[in-house]
This record gives sequence, C-alpha cells and structure tokens, in this order.
Amino acid sequence: MVGLITIYGCGSDDSSTNDSTDDISGGDDISTDDGDDPVVGGVIDDRYYFANMFIPFNTLVNGERDKLIYLTRNSDGNSILREGGYRPLPSATGFDWEYMNDVFDEVTYSSTEIVVSRGTTGTYTLDDFNRTYSLDGDGNILSKRVETSNPTTSIVTTYEYNPDGDLAKFYENAAEWESLLYYNSLKNLDSIVTQFYNSDGSNADRIVEEFLDYDNFTNPTQDLFMFEEIFLRSLNENNFRRYRRVRYLENGSQSGTPVDIDWEFVFDSEGRIIWDEF
Repeated sequence: MVGLITIYGCGSDDSSTNDSTDDISGGDDISTDDGDDPVVGGVIDDRYYFANMFIPFNTLVNGERDKLIYLTRNSDGNSILREGGYRPLPSATGFDWEYMNDVFDEVTYSSTEIVVSRGTTGTYTLDDFNRTYSLDGDGNILSKRVETSNPTTSIVTTYEYNPDGDLAKFYENAAEWESLLYYNSLKNLDSIVTQFYNSDGSNADRIVEEFLDYDNFTNPTQDLFMFEEIFLRSLNENNFRRYRRVRYLENGSQSGTPVDIDWEFVFDSEGRIIWDEF
C-alpha cells in the first residue's frame, strides 16, 4: 500500500483543527435517492466533499462557496488536477488556511517522482507551495519535499516502512521528533505516536492520535494520498469514522483538551460512504 503522511499535530497547538468537521456526529443511517435505484457509494471518481476527508490544519470555510472538490484524471486513471484547495491566511485571522474554489493543484507523474504544484484562477497572488514525492521501485514514498516562496523554505520529510510495506515512521529531523505508526490486524491505522525530544536526547512531549470506528468497505482514497486532506485516510484498507488526539507533557500529564472528531457521513443502501454527499 502506497502511503503518505505529513506532519499532523507535530509541533502544533491542540486547538488547531478543522472547524468544518468539529462537533459532527457519525451515524449508521443509510440514505437512498428518490428513484428506484439505490445511491452507489464507496467510490471516488471525479469529486468529493472536502470535509469528508481530514483537513490537517485550522481552516476557514465560507459557507457560500462550493463544498465539493473536483478531480480530473488521465487515461491511466491518475488524478492530474484537483480543483478546490487552500490558501494561507495571516496568523491574526486565527486560521491557518482558507478553503477556496479557485485554488487548484496540478499533479505530474514519473516512475520516480510525483510533483504537486498549487495555482489559482483568481485575481490574487498565490505564493508557491510545491510538493515533490520521491518513490522507490514499488511506488512507496521515500521522501516528501515541500518548497514555499513565502517564506522561502525547502523542507524534507523522510518515510520508513515495515516489512509488510506499511508506512511505519516519518520525521524531518529524527533528533527533534519522530512519528511512529501502528496498525491493527486488518491493516488499518490504529494510532500515531509523535515523540518530541529535548536537546540532550531525552523524551519531551508526545502526541497520541487514534483512528476509530472503521467500516468494512474498501478504502477508495489510496491513490489520492498526495492531497493533504486525504493522506491520513489513504493509509488504510477501510475507512475510519472517528478520530481522537491527545497531547501529553514530558511528565506524562495530559495537556489541554483532547480533540475528538466524528464524521456524519451519508451512506448508500449497502452502508458505503457516499464521498460527495454532505
């Protein structure tokens, strides 16, 4: 399974969550359309509702904008364009990013790399935010380089895999922090433990993220791992519907209030998630 994960929760405040998915309750209700045929879920062809994924930053969402993200695929079925995305906001706004319909990502593929470049059809200036994923011969991601123009940075995250081919560890500087990933017997992500280190190498704070309430249906997001709001979902065989994050201080005590997210998905007649419904 090709997997990608970037720094979610690493070095960030516990209050940094996606407002659009906070305080929504999951459920097992099954929905059908008004016709004779049941609504078909479980697949992602050309669009999805962004809040059905997992946005790893504090995002401002304007309710008047289109809530769907649209995909264009090439003849091989690979996504080459995502329409709908995020632009950074000044810290004074209280948000990290703003969801915009006129932001897009272009994706190019080679045997050794995947490159994702952000752009906009809007009239405003958008700073560079380019991501380059280096691949091994099996298609696993060895590293991710994020290059930005404001500020001018080039940050590399390294990924390591377990013998089963699942992503097991990632870090930028292993002397400062590293994240370890744990899976259950069904090859679904059980938890991520991010350990921070003091300058002398001793343990500092840690963040524990749990992924809960998986369904029994095939995960359709694995080929969309290069998009930030999908990468956590792409690591699994099935689909999680609950998430919990807790930060612990160096002395082991809990820091702040845990982050709990439940997704209120719409389901088809078989109980599969309909990814472009909300």
